Amino acid sequence: MDPPVNTDADTPLADVYQMLDGTWIGTFIVYEDERGQIQPYQIPDGIDSRFLESIPLHESNRISVTQRYVSISPYFQKVEITDVYLDDSAEKRVDSYGVNKVENGQMWCIVVKPDERIVHQGKREGENTIIWTRDKTDPLKVEYFRETVLEDTYSIVGYGYYGEDDRHLSPKTWFLGRYHRKKGT
Repeated sequence: MDPPVNTDADTPLADVYQMLDGTWIGTFIVYEDERGQIQPYQIPDGIDSRFLESIPLHESNRISVTQRYVSISPYFQKVEITDVYLDDSAEKRVDSYGVNKVENGQMWCIVVKPDERIVHQGKREGENTIIWTRDKTDPLKVEYFRETVLEDTYSIVGYGYYGEDDRHLSPKTWFLGRYHRKKGT
């Protein structure tokens, strides 16, 4: 969680997180595929919201999100996250904190939630997109997030495998996040 000692291998990734600086507000939606997990099919590179529209999905959770990013250096950024889970019974608020960092030429996102520490490895795709992944086997938590930041919009499209899911079949769980930059941040 501390700033790493940077090396020459980090130089190509200088300021990779700067586009996130500021406060972002929006909604993150978790969907379930109505078919469950079906036979393998090719998930296209660069998935987007149009791809999700081609799948029969139903919303399983809606989260109101506020994220605040502050770059400390060209290679290290702090984040504070407030998630408000919106469901039929009651709202539940979860506050988390974390860092985005470049270390030994690798991109990392570490988020500490009240009940879990999440580590994603990243890679840059063009100037405005970061792909985050994690591959944990016990318990199963495999995730892919494609995050694109434009001037005042931040979108996330992804999928996950959890618990008893079969990694050789299509994902059952899908994600879509849409945030806007809070003015003056």
